Amino acid sequence: MDEFERLYAAPPMRVDGHHHMHLCANVFHGKLLPANIIVRRNFSFRAGEKGHLNRLYRRWQDRKLAKRQRITDFLFSLQPIEEPGRLERIFDLACRFRVEMETHAVNPDEYRFLIGGDLMRRKGSLTIARGYVLS
Repeated sequence: MDEFERLYAAPPMRVDGHHHMHLCANVFHGKLLPANIIVRRNFSFRAGEKGHLNRLYRRWQDRKLAKRQRITDFLFSLQPIEEPGRLERIFDLACRFRVEMETHAVNPDEYRFLIGGDLMRRKGSLTIARGYVLS
């Protein structure tokens, strides 16, 4: 944090921890990140996508995280792109909630989806933010 402030003359507004390291017990329970900073929540899953205890723990951790940091309502990975109805469900949620979609453009399938026009065709009337916005 100190080095970021030295380089940019301001504290970071958002931390996107690689491999979600900000959710590791020592960082999470040690409150090592500044209060009110934007961080990434746990991935969001529907019933059946992960075990019940896994989803329960993630929900508990997200509630605790939201008391100190700013988070979106949902976080999804772009993959699996071709699962029937999945993206449509995510886009429907995005019409009513703050949804973050994690992508890895280094992955050829994701790159083609993002650049080739599939995203724009499938999103319907949904507006996609031009930058990271969390109001």
